[in-house]
Amino acid sequence: MPEYDTPRRKYCSLGPLSRANGFSRELLTTGIILPHQVPYPTVLSGIALSFAVVCSSHAMGQEQAAVDRASFVQASAAPEKSNPSWPASWSAGWLQVHTTTTDQQLATWTHRLTTLPIEIEQALAIKLENANIRLVVLANETEFDHYLKKNFPGLPKRRALFVQNRGPGLVFTYMHSDWLTDARHECTHALLHASGIKLPLWLDEGLAEYFEVESTEKGSHPTHRHAVESQLRYGQVVQIEDFEQNQNATTLSPKEYRDAWSIVAFLLNHNEESKNALRAYIEDLRTGAAAGLLSRRLPAKSRSEWRDNYLQFFRSQSTGNYIGTR
Repeated sequence: MPEYDTPRRKYCSLGPLSRANGFSRELLTTGIILPHQVPYPTVLSGIALSFAVVCSSHAMGQEQAAVDRASFVQASAAPEKSNPSWPASWSAGWLQVHTTTTDQQLATWTHRLTTLPIEIEQALAIKLENANIRLVVLANETEFDHYLKKNFPGLPKRRALFVQNRGPGLVFTYMHSDWLTDARHECTHALLHASGIKLPLWLDEGLAEYFEVESTEKGSHPTHRHAVESQLRYGQVVQIEDFEQNQNATTLSPKEYRDAWSIVAFLLNHNEESKNALRAYIEDLRTGAAAGLLSRRLPAKSRSEWRDNYLQFFRSQSTGNYIGTR
């Protein structure tokens, strides 16, 4: 039976507080500064980091490259005074943007990020807290890679980085064809973590994969949907219990990223019962209540009919004829 996977991702090795796709938990302590060839003192110099890094990955350009997109880092350096100076900086609602690129379109594209908290709040029926994120967009891949090598030596290649510190969360990326998708993914992590929602890894990544898509058709994804449809032709139906058996996992395979996305997409778009079960589970995680297992939140009928409903939902995505139930 064939596997419809992209090449295996390289995963980073970071922090005991790390919550990212695929890395062991060990502490990394570091300060944040830009590469030496970037002549801009920044708001990042000497920042005290206090949490972890979320690792994820996407294809680069047109190729299915095995790369990480982000990581969580924890550090304890004392903050130092700095004199921020960027070629361009601006605020867009909850987002503070700093960039070294001279691309005049960046401000317009960044504005398309401003609806992300509303999308998350409406879909999950939660109120996000501390929604104040700094987005740093470097000019090109060379500048970004130099920055990572200098500040996070040994980390696998990636396209973006989310760092949670004592103040606003920091999201780093660089200008490339899919930078907005990467930024939406990492900002989703940043917004959920800033609200104190302690998600299991698979759900953390499933939600980030879901909201990275800038589309009104949230049951669709430019790469995952077609791969899921291919899996279904061979009877591969993912179950929530597949993840719950290893709730404390610290790594995800490419297929598990896709499967996590498919569960989130199905639960939020199948019917009101499944949507409310996911919402209630996330709310309990947010408040620190005993959340238990997500699969147990679903009605017995939904659990018994999971396979048929899952098949119907994703097979209908290619025809647009799906009719949910209530």
